[in-house]
Amino acid sequence: MMKNQPSGKGTSIRPRGLQLCLRDQALVDGTVFAADGTHLPTCLGNRKGWVNLTSVHFRNTGEKLPHIAVQTNRILWAASPSQEIPLMPVSQGASPRLVEMQLEGGVVLRGDLMLAQNQRLSDYLGAFGDFIPLRDARQLPSGNVIGDVAVNREAIERLREIELDGTTNEVAAGLAADTRIGPADANAADLAVAGAIASTDPVAGTI
Repeated sequence: MMKNQPSGKGTSIRPRGLQLCLRDQALVDGTVFAADGTHLPTCLGNRKGWVNLTSVHFRNTGEKLPHIAVQTNRILWAASPSQEIPLMPVSQGASPRLVEMQLEGGVVLRGDLMLAQNQRLSDYLGAFGDFIPLRDARQLPSGNVIGDVAVNREAIERLREIELDGTTNEVAAGLAADTRIGPADANAADLAVAGAIASTDPVAGTI
């Protein structure tokens, strides 16, 4: 059995709880090895397309397995119910903006995006890679509370901003096609994200 592993940078790599909702809507609980200071979007985005889960439990069927490997592009959203893998650090002066995400398969999530003052929503979305952090998410129409999640941008069909009076304003449709980072923008986007997490995520994405 693998034990906690020192990283050589004053942090340790140890198993941490992770919950995945796959794109076929299977719900999977398990553990993933991650370093101290790892955040959920970068933990998923830096794994070369695969996540290794141990102590696996498929909640829909009750099936339990010692280990599986999941392609990250098959993940609809991911959460850490125990909060062992935090979502993302919040920039000073950032405030919540309530949004509604319509995902493939009819899944709808409502939660907060943390935007800096005067930051455009499109710029915020464009700064992230494969997974977008959504705080205090709940599933509609059931109202089931999920908590902080990282949402696969490829699975987002529509994103709407919710006004204070409850009305919606559609921000983006076909998010994966319209705002996906292209090769020319990749370096700039990576720098934007790296600047936000460099001080707190020294070895993000370690398996």
